[in-house]
Amino acid sequence: MNNFTMYAPIVKIDKENRTVSGWATTEEIDKQNEVVDYLGSKDAFASWQGNIREMHEPRAVGKAVEIIPNDNEKRVWVSAYISKGAEDTWNKVKEGILTGFSIGGQTIHKTTQIIKDIGTGINRTVTRINKYRLNELSLVDNPANPGCSFTLVKTIDGVPFQTENVE
Repeated sequence: MNNFTMYAPIVKIDKENRTVSGWATTEEIDKQNEVVDYLGSKDAFASWQGNIREMHEPRAVGKAVEIIPNDNEKRVWVSAYISKGAEDTWNKVKEGILTGFSIGGQTIHKTTQIIKDIGTGINRTVTRINKYRLNELSLVDNPANPGCSFTLVKTIDGVPFQTENVE
């Protein structure tokens, strides 16, 4: 089995409840030229214990409180509570230093496939991770998934609003 990581941006920060939410994985080509298969992710998240770490370090900083697979869009949404015992991690989230999720696991089955790049029309060879064991989900500073949007929840005069930026 091979170890791997895959990144996706945090989409929502709820300061009152100490939660961060976003797409933990999507079926898109990442910076490592890999695609994590949605059905493989759905299975992996179903048996995952929900542990949250920072930067793939062996330090627990939180726990998943919501996991929602989206069959139509082929991606998995996660909301994670960040522990009061991980105040430094929570501060990094609020400051915009930790900006995304990264799955960490062990590949059980993978294939190689050729995909036509939409932008250039050139064929690319990518690794598709079809089945894996999810060991942890980390908050990271350099999410690599290109198709996710980033939404930061802010307050103006005590009234929440959302600012959306598409990466």
